[in-house]
Amino acid sequence: MSHARQIGFLALCGALAVGAFLYSRRALAAASGGPEASGGNPDSSGVGAASDGGSGSGITADWPSIADLGLPTLDQVIGFMGIAPKGIRNHNPGNLRTLPPSRAWDGQVGDDGNGYAVYSSDAYGVRALGHQLMAYSNRGLNTVREIITSWAPAADHNNTDAYIANVSTRLGVNPDDPIDVAGILPELALAIIWQENGQQPYNPDDIANWVYLP
Repeated sequence: MSHARQIGFLALCGALAVGAFLYSRRALAAASGGPEASGGNPDSSGVGAASDGGSGSGITADWPSIADLGLPTLDQVIGFMGIAPKGIRNHNPGNLRTLPPSRAWDGQVGDDGNGYAVYSSDAYGVRALGHQLMAYSNRGLNTVREIITSWAPAADHNNTDAYIANVSTRLGVNPDDPIDVAGILPELALAIIWQENGQQPYNPDDIANWVYLP
């Protein structure tokens, strides 16, 4: 096993250990009727981590989540180890939620069993990511903070502040500065793909074409 794989394996073990600890605390709270007796649910609209996109966990307050502790997500650890995370396997690198057929983006062919859409190809998955970002822009969300707060809200146990900081750094912009979403759509999509999956396996030229597919 290479040195990088060894580090990735140790990080995975650590993440699983913390997850087991949090789960045991939640189970204890549930048994005693404590604050974690009820689990969190995604928005009933089925769109996004709570609204449109991004990954969320099912742990509820008051115990800290993995994101609260600043640890990498399981998908990010898996990506570091060279194994395709769910967003890549599902041809859905933005981790968009499954939509009803009447509202689904082109190319959606199913659900992965956890509420995330499966697309027929990478091109359709990236196209959906681009179209969702443009839908945000058309609704007046035109800063990184506004976009990511909707994409991966803290209410769904995402580390939204870290997500905003990472995307802003990749784009080289202030989180609160207005951006031309259409003009930097490929770069914004790439930043989200990195954050969601811990890897970016696509040719940037393909991304630049796919996000603008009609």
